[in-house]
Formats: sequence, structure tokens, C-alpha cells
Amino acid sequence: VAKARLSYFKDALKQYWDWVAAGRQLTVARGLLDLAERRDVDLASAVELGQLAPVERTDNVRAILQRRSALVTAQRIVEATAITLSLYYRGPDGAPLRPAVDRVPAALPEPRPVTPEDEDRAIDEALTRRPEVVSLRFKRSQQEVETGLAGNALLPSLNLFADLSRDYGEGPITRRGNELAAGLFFELPLQRRKASGKLVQAQAKLAGIDAELRFVQDRVRADVQDAASALRATYAAVELVRQELAVARELEA
Repeated sequence: VAKARLSYFKDALKQYWDWVAAGRQLTVARGLLDLAERRDVDLASAVELGQLAPVERTDNVRAILQRRSALVTAQRIVEATAITLSLYYRGPDGAPLRPAVDRVPAALPEPRPVTPEDEDRAIDEALTRRPEVVSLRFKRSQQEVETGLAGNALLPSLNLFADLSRDYGEGPITRRGNELAAGLFFELPLQRRKASGKLVQAQAKLAGIDAELRFVQDRVRADVQDAASALRATYAAVELVRQELAVARELEA
């Protein structure tokens, strides 16, 4: 159940950010179209005054048409991501809700670099909470009990018993009063080959679980390390995109 829930949250998170990205891209597409349309007004005046050749405005009209097409595509992507997101976003009655585009956040969270301390904390949390690791730990605990039980079958048993009795009613005098009996039972298994085989088998299963647990822990650790590496690369890419955006704004101006 925990593994299914974790996978569900992961998919929902991805769909949400896909929808946010599509909404932001729609805003960009509208801005580009608005820029081209405002530029067309200036170009029309320049052509009328003879400052530019008519072909300059014709080329801008082509850009306007392309950006209108891009706007239609962006609107379609927003609708598609909203439909997919509605599978995870539901009302009180459980019915899917399709979020409106005006609910897209106006600003994205400020990214921050992943530090080695962040990565270590994430690895520790993953090794503690990841369902496959928790499941194997439970399985190992169960097998430890089985191994201990198999080992007990090889050991002698010593049982202490005590009985206290008293007879009531008429009868011989020898039956009157309290009687106390106590003793020991000692048993030593002579044929222990079957028990030894079960112990070896249980120990082998325990060793197999330990090996599987180590592999799963290494895989979980690798998953977190890979995610941290991807975040660092993305953070570096964001910084480059910001520089590109600054140049684009200068070109727009």
C-alpha cells in the first residue's frame, strides 16, 4: 500500500508541474503574439512613410500567423495537461476536477542548489521510509525468528513441574492433607540431522535476505544520488536560461 501511494504521489506531482509549465508557456505564447501585433502597427506606419519596404511588414505578418498557431498549440497543451491532472485532483464527491488556467501560479518557487548535506539527509530518509526497504526488514525479522526456532530444535530441553493437590470428603486417613509433587524433565534429541538441516536452510534464507536488503539499500541510495545529480544539473541550466532571458529582454526592448 505504501509503495502504491508513493508511486501515486510521484505521478500526481509530475502531472501538476507539467500543467504549471504548460500554463506558463501559454503566457509566453500570448506575450510573443502581442509583441508581434504591436510591432505590426509600427511597421505599418514606417511602410506608409516610406521608411521601410512593404516586405518588412509582410514578414512580420508571417510571424504573427506563426505565433497565433503557437498560441493554439499552447492552449491545447494546457487543456491536455489539465485533463490528465484531473485524474489526481478531485472534488469532495470524488469526481475529477479540471483546474482552470487562471489557477496556474504566477511565479515559480525559487530554485536552490542541492548541498551534500541535503543529499545525505535524503538518503537517510529514503533508507528509513522506502517501502521495499521496510518490507525486507520485516521479512528479515521473521526469518530471524524462524532461524532461532530451528536452532532450538537442536538444543536439549529442561522442564520443571510442580503439582499441589488436596482430597476432600470421607475416606482413608492416607488421603487427607495436601500432596506436593515436583520434578524435572530432561530431553536430549538423539537424531538431530533433520533439525540441523532445517537450521542450515533457515540460515541460508537469512543470508539471502541480507544480501537482497543490501542490494535494495544500494539501489535506493543510487536513486537519491541520481536525483540529486539531476537537480544540480537543472539548477545550472536554470542559471544559463536566466542569462539567455536577460539577452532576450534586451533584444525585445
